[in-house]
Amino acid sequence: MIFQSSLGIDIRDSAVSMVYLKASFKGVRVEAHVTHPLEKDKPLGDNLQVVAELVKDFIRRHGITSTDVFLGIPRDKTIFRYIEMPLAVKENLRASLSYEMEKYVPFSEDDVHFEYQILAEDKKDGKLKLLAIVVRKDMIAPYFELVQRLGIGVSGIETTSTALANTFFYERGTSGVSPCAAVYLEKDYLEFNLLQDNLLHYSRSIRLEEPEADRATAVQKELDHVREVLRHDPGRLQIVLCGPLANDDLFRKLTLGTNLQVNLEDFTSNGIPSDDLLPAFGLALKGLKKVPMQINLLPPELRRKPGRAGRNILLVLLGLIFLLSLSWGGSYIFRQRLVLDNLNFQIKTLQAEVSGIERVGESCKELEDRISYLEKQYRGCVSVLGMLKDLTERVPENSWVRELTFSEKGVVLNGYAEAASELIPLLEESPLLKDVVFLSTIVKAKDGKESFRIGLKVN
Repeated sequence: MIFQSSLGIDIRDSAVSMVYLKASFKGVRVEAHVTHPLEKDKPLGDNLQVVAELVKDFIRRHGITSTDVFLGIPRDKTIFRYIEMPLAVKENLRASLSYEMEKYVPFSEDDVHFEYQILAEDKKDGKLKLLAIVVRKDMIAPYFELVQRLGIGVSGIETTSTALANTFFYERGTSGVSPCAAVYLEKDYLEFNLLQDNLLHYSRSIRLEEPEADRATAVQKELDHVREVLRHDPGRLQIVLCGPLANDDLFRKLTLGTNLQVNLEDFTSNGIPSDDLLPAFGLALKGLKKVPMQINLLPPELRRKPGRAGRNILLVLLGLIFLLSLSWGGSYIFRQRLVLDNLNFQIKTLQAEVSGIERVGESCKELEDRISYLEKQYRGCVSVLGMLKDLTERVPENSWVRELTFSEKGVVLNGYAEAASELIPLLEESPLLKDVVFLSTIVKAKDGKESFRIGLKVN
């Protein structure tokens, strides 16, 4: 998605953050960003009205004309449910979830709005693992009103947790780190997200009753929950601290006296100015790259319709590329024709010399074949005599060979011995012999002798 742009708007109770991204050949870059505080005591509708004015002002100041816009709502306003369902309902998954919604949340299907994403398919057991994100209609209705009030066309709405998962995907690359516990910390709030295979396999929001509560204790308690409920060893998790309240003091508390792998992630290397912009960055990223978490709580009828301007520009560029290709191709063919004619002339000139060289080559080949034949005959005689002498010296006196057969496949020895199994290592020590093996089982005769049949090859 080169030369496209995207705007991510993260709306929290205490602040709104906006990140404007642009894509180019060099990758994704932050073109503009801002964070504005909001009054927590104000009703949600009043704050969203303020947000609408702030967004319009941001768009006006930075000359943003046409772009994808994604809104983020706080994680604690939604309900996350990880559900297993039969694989057979995949084709009608939304209808099946609607029908059974009251099994998963304490609300009726008419009172909620939901979205889902399949996390894994187990075809062997015939099961689906999916994430369903549910929000009450009266809770998300003000955000739908904000979409209409902005008047710029919004492409999607998702939670801060799924946006954070997409930020980690971009920051760590497609390989990801599996599993990874991403802990996002604010003043009186933290999110604990378990990422595996770049997907969000567990998420929980925790409100700290006291602003100065021990965040390390809260994180440790959540790790204990992961151990007990998910049966996952936290000692093997890579724990990444991020967010405005992630600091060295918390890092020391979590690592002191434990075997936890804790990191304070630095996102500035990827151009993210500060940690409070991480969710907004993940929201905007969705308009520029294919990201793993594809949750969209905005109904299709409210989503921004794809514009034709980009398509028209693309068609014009394709037309220009086609014309340039024809021009370049014509000149290239003409140059190649000149080169080919010159090569044909050179080939005709050298044909007589090549014919003479080929005749000399054929004579040399005949001589080489004759020399090779004579050398083979010479080496063959010496090898047979040497092999017979070597066999005579290596076969023990209490063993004898009654038949010796030569063929293209090798040499076969038939005979008797006191202990036939001792012959193999003796023959293998010879520098003239190789691939010494029994060709048949050892048979013990009435006189106590062992009959053997051994195959070997001459080096």
